[in-house]
Amino acid sequence: MNAYTVSVPNRTALDLAIAVGHPMAQDILHDKGHLMNDQKYQPVTRRTFMISTAAGIAAISSSARAVTSIRAGLIGCGEVGESLLRATYAHDIPLDILAVADTDSHRLAHLPSKLRTTTSWASLIDDKHLDALLIATPDHLHAAMAQAALVAGKHVYLVPPFAHTNQETQALYRIATKNSGRLHVAMDSAAQAHWARCKSAAERNQTGTPRWIQADLPCPPQRPQDHWSHVHACGQGDAACSLFSSLYPLIQTFDLGIPSQCSILGGVFESNGRETPDTLSISAEFEKGLRITLTTKRSATNTMPTVIRGRKGSIELPAPNGALHFDLVPWARSLHDGNPVQGRCLDAALFAHSVLCDALERRV
Repeated sequence: MNAYTVSVPNRTALDLAIAVGHPMAQDILHDKGHLMNDQKYQPVTRRTFMISTAAGIAAISSSARAVTSIRAGLIGCGEVGESLLRATYAHDIPLDILAVADTDSHRLAHLPSKLRTTTSWASLIDDKHLDALLIATPDHLHAAMAQAALVAGKHVYLVPPFAHTNQETQALYRIATKNSGRLHVAMDSAAQAHWARCKSAAERNQTGTPRWIQADLPCPPQRPQDHWSHVHACGQGDAACSLFSSLYPLIQTFDLGIPSQCSILGGVFESNGRETPDTLSISAEFEKGLRITLTTKRSATNTMPTVIRGRKGSIELPAPNGALHFDLVPWARSLHDGNPVQGRCLDAALFAHSVLCDALERRV
């Protein structure tokens, strides 16, 4: 059994915030009594961010109105990629997938004949007729593909996780905030709705200020023994993806920011040759006094309810379950309407993913 035991101190969060130039770094530095040279460090404020991207947003709006749909390409047509493709056919959304790239020519052969197919993802980056790219590839390919697309001015819908390593995550974050292309890391809409119910209960003063949220997450899906997600060099594993897909919308819903302390426990409990963990438990403490405990494990059922504990009382909600349901439909509509969601979600994705990256890169 490979065990994971990691405690991430506030210093890690501080280094992350400084590395990507996040405005929260200034607050942490002042809170912790660190010295900061204002002439050398100029954090990005909401005002400067909005000013610097106003031209890009205007261009998006103009482009969206000039055509009836966003013209998109799909990179990766495995299990997740095919589900995204089916979603565009099943829903009335202003997005048309015109081209698909995958290294497996056999997968491409089974796609509808109206789609242009290629084994070269770079050709989709260079295609001037495409406005956006949906990326559904193994984790270790995310950063290079998303960066190339953003630099080319394309909008990117990236299936989680953010990237493969902390270094890749930070580099991709910087590029996403500097180019006209907009990056959105896909969010599990079911988890988003689940945490919204938690927040609503707290806002109705049913619990008072929430102090602790505990949840069991859906079991990671069964994969073939040779699946790429079992290999550290290719991905972080299904358990980590399940944690990210719940932690990301939770941080965004409650506007939590960077965790001040985080511990992760887990390991590989099924000896089927996999390297990535099949069981993980995360306990994160945030500056607002809220502690979150999330667990994902291989078991027959996940029956533990989500528990919200506050100063006045506690509430139990049914445990989240089922497959991931990505927010492709609202993303496409927001992009078409000239109101991309990057600014509202990208920080939450960065914070959630950095915690998991740090843990898995320092496994014991």
